[in-house]
Amino acid sequence: MATLGERVRARRAELGMTQDGLARATGIAQTLISRYENDVQQPRLDRAAKLAEGLECTLDDLFRAKGSC
Repeated sequence: MATLGERVRARRAELGMTQDGLARATGIAQTLISRYENDVQQPRLDRAAKLAEGLECTLDDLFRAKGSC
């Protein structure tokens, strides 16, 4: 079962984005994106919504272990 961080990293890679590119697209600091991808920290709801938008998926997809994101 993939973690949130693993899903974020995988989807970002599918889109051909760097952490910096995702940071610019979402307005979330690259250091925070790194922390999310490494499962060190979980995003607040407002940031999770920005991540989902930047990753072109839904919040449901982002948080569900079997989501399409």
